[in-house]
Amino acid sequence: NSLYLTSTPKKTRLGLDSTKTYYERGCLMLTTMQILCKTGVITPGSHAVMFDEHDSADINMEAIFAHPQEVSRLCRNIADHFDTNEVATVVAPMGANCILAHSVAHHLFTLTGKKVFNVSADKVTTPITNHQGKEYFDFSVRDGDERFITGKRVLIVMDSINTDASAKKMIKAVRDACGTVIGVGALCSRVNIAAADIDAVPKFIALITLIKESLSSNECLRVGPCSRGVPANLRCNGAYSSLR
Repeated sequence: NSLYLTSTPKKTRLGLDSTKTYYERGCLMLTTMQILCKTGVITPGSHAVMFDEHDSADINMEAIFAHPQEVSRLCRNIADHFDTNEVATVVAPMGANCILAHSVAHHLFTLTGKKVFNVSADKVTTPITNHQGKEYFDFSVRDGDERFITGKRVLIVMDSINTDASAKKMIKAVRDACGTVIGVGALCSRVNIAAADIDAVPKFIALITLIKESLSSNECLRVGPCSRGVPANLRCNGAYSSLR
């Protein structure tokens, strides 16, 4: 598979943003890539299909959560980027992403010696669906958890950013609870975006960027992975079945 890969440069331990050499940036990218391949997040030599949409790669971010040691390593890398931003609370969408919030908060405490809270935001769905059958939704901070956000500096963490929509909804949820969003951190971004594209947050960090190329079945047969005989995996709610 041909993937466009980019990596976010790491900070120095002095806590200042630093322009790393291509070698240093490549080392971080390769380390993240190696972890994602080793844990089954990325399946080399295949591509994914969902709702008749063929992806240029086969990526299942849910697979990372079966490997707590690797999750901790990646979360430490995210925490390294925000240890001088005086983060008081780490927030993530409800579900497996809460593991990331807990781990990043723990590493921030280890790095700074200051107490850091972690909370989750629930997904609030509406009965309206789009043409792919997906429900429209927003995020809302859980009742009672506003006290960990109101008047505090908040970091949002997510496993994957496929578009900027979910990140913007998380930012809105934090701001609705009167929190100050100081940044967004993600393990992987499927789009090439910057902080200015996500409601102008001060900082956006993705450990690795794997640009998504979505094709219809006909397009994939003509010019995509299917035209080259690359096996396809049908993905549905995290489950996979092989298509040949």
